[in-house]
Amino acid sequence: MAFDGFFVRKLVEEFNESILYSRINKINNLSNDEFIFSIRKGKNLKLYVSANSSASRIQLTNNSYENPQTPSNFCSVLRKYLMGGIIEEINQINNDRIIKFKIKNFDELGYEKYYFLITELMGKHSNIILTNSDNIIIESLKNSYSLEFSRSTISNMEYVLPPTVKKYNPFNFSEYSDLICDKNDKKFLIKNFYGVSSVLNNYFLNREEDALESFREFCKNFSSYNEPTLLKNGNKNDFYYFDIISNKDNIKFDSLSRLLDFYYMDIQKESSNKNTEKELFNFIKNKLSRLNKKIKILNKELLEAKEKDDFKLKGQLLISNIYLFKNNIPEVVTLQNFYSENLEDISIELDPNISIEKNSEKYFELYKKNKRTIENLYEQIDITKKDISYFETLSFQIENAGKTDLLEIKEELINSGYLKKDKNKKSTKKKNNYLIIKYNGIDIYVGKNNIQNDTITNKLARRDYLWFHAKDIPGSHVVIFDNNPDEETKRVASMLAGYFSKFKNENYVSVDSTLIKNVKKISGAKPGMVTYTDQKTVKQKIDKIFINELLVKNN
Repeated sequence: MAFDGFFVRKLVEEFNESILYSRINKINNLSNDEFIFSIRKGKNLKLYVSANSSASRIQLTNNSYENPQTPSNFCSVLRKYLMGGIIEEINQINNDRIIKFKIKNFDELGYEKYYFLITELMGKHSNIILTNSDNIIIESLKNSYSLEFSRSTISNMEYVLPPTVKKYNPFNFSEYSDLICDKNDKKFLIKNFYGVSSVLNNYFLNREEDALESFREFCKNFSSYNEPTLLKNGNKNDFYYFDIISNKDNIKFDSLSRLLDFYYMDIQKESSNKNTEKELFNFIKNKLSRLNKKIKILNKELLEAKEKDDFKLKGQLLISNIYLFKNNIPEVVTLQNFYSENLEDISIELDPNISIEKNSEKYFELYKKNKRTIENLYEQIDITKKDISYFETLSFQIENAGKTDLLEIKEELINSGYLKKDKNKKSTKKKNNYLIIKYNGIDIYVGKNNIQNDTITNKLARRDYLWFHAKDIPGSHVVIFDNNPDEETKRVASMLAGYFSKFKNENYVSVDSTLIKNVKKISGAKPGMVTYTDQKTVKQKIDKIFINELLVKNN
């Protein structure tokens, strides 16, 4: 991820154009380390700030988020000092991943006060810190103390910048006028300058011309580089504020914030959900692990049972050759297998204390028992495969779920007996939480979990409505609530079914469609499980930018 100092510098430029002198109307925490600042400057805007170790960033966002009912302690502090305040300055520190907001507000007595909100976007070391005008920490998201670096983020301590190796600010050109580029050092720019990522370092060092001189000219012309780009590299995506890695599949955006909205569209929900619902994630992960181990054991037992499937043959051979045995019954007898084309010999163990008839009956009983074992194993394998499919579906669903969706998934697992009900937790009022996408004046319903899928397909939809689902993989039920939709609406519904599926990151997804009357709920099956007939299958191209815009419009 190229969220380096140069990207932050360009982001600060974008903020100064769009939110400088805006008013902070509201502050909400989405999780322990994610916050939304609702601000107004002519229109309502949302500033998203995250100190999440895997996805730390700051941006304007068009996405909608579900806020917890109770704010965190840090959120309460931010509200106390910053709500109603005006953002008067937005500055980057040392071309690093640190942004400092100067905010003017008034205290309880009506006196003018200045506060500073500092965002340190440094991976696992990310933090959000609030200070007063004297540079004293009021509160920080993550409290820490380092004796080695003489730095504390504890309240009432002086704010000190994060420890770093002394480097040059690339925009203070006089500082490094005498610096000579070491062509053999593949990390020369990273080692010597603040804010240089590996992707930017390689951009210059892989050139034939003098890397340092090219880098200096690049910095002098910084404002001319402004083309937010999603960098496509096979299945791996990255981003930067200009097209630093040329590729015909790269996607351009009109702002850095829109680029970040798109890049984190899926990553964000998954990361957030993993943090807030660790218990649920771990339960499903462990359940799938146990089920996959179980299916291996069952398949092994089935193979072993099939290898023993010669009991019937041995019983038949003993009866057919009964004349060979008079008074003495041996412990082992070798008989020709005349049921085989090759007429090979087969060894049969016997009990010398009982007759040949009884030995034959014993083998027939073993055959019946083994047959029942094989039938039972096939049944258990089928059940286990269905359970794996079910929990893989849940795993996919929780990655893309909102907070209310997660509660519904928990409710489903409680009702199915997989989870115990929390007696102390108050029940929440149910609401229709499925997605309703309006397109061409027609409503397209999208279920985001099994409960919603059941509701849409089996309760709300008419028999003559079109139903869509990704072929043979976990995914959402999608229904067009119109009995005569146009082809474009069908294409959008098909795309939504592909996007809200396990293969959402593929360019193309096979999608089935059929009338609701052809979709049948499986008797006794888990929620959301259906069969369907008379389907048409299309290979649907997934336009994620289009989907993102569609979801934003319908938020």
